[in-house]
Amino acid sequence: MLLLTETVNFGVFTAQFLHALFKVVVNYVYDTCTLWPHNGKSADRLKVTIAQSHSDQLPENLPSVVDIKRVLPRSCFESRVSTSMYYLLKDIVQVFSTTKVTGHITWYLHKTYTYR
Repeated sequence: MLLLTETVNFGVFTAQFLHALFKVVVNYVYDTCTLWPHNGKSADRLKVTIAQSHSDQLPENLPSVVDIKRVLPRSCFESRVSTSMYYLLKDIVQVFSTTKVTGHITWYLHKTYTYR
C-alpha cells in the first residue's frame, strides 16, 4: 500500500513540476519577446536589467552550506544499505509504471485518432 501511495505522490508531484516548468518557460518567452532590443533597448541594457532584477530577489545574509549542515541532526547524514535499496526499488517501480502508463496512453491516442 505504501508503494502505491508513493507512486501516486510521484505522479502528482511530476504533474506539478511540469506545470511550474511550463509557466517558467512561458514567462521567459513572454519577457524575452517584450523586452527584446526591437522595442528600443539594446541587448547589453537588457542583460543588466535582468541581472539587477534577479539580484534584488535574494536576501543578503544567506547561511552557508556548513551552517545549514551544523543545524541538521546527524541522523540525516547516516546512510543505510536497506534504506538505499528501498529507494532504488521504489524508483525502478515508479519509472516502470510511468513508462507503462505513458505507453498505454500513447497507444490509445494513436489508435483513436489515426485516420484510415
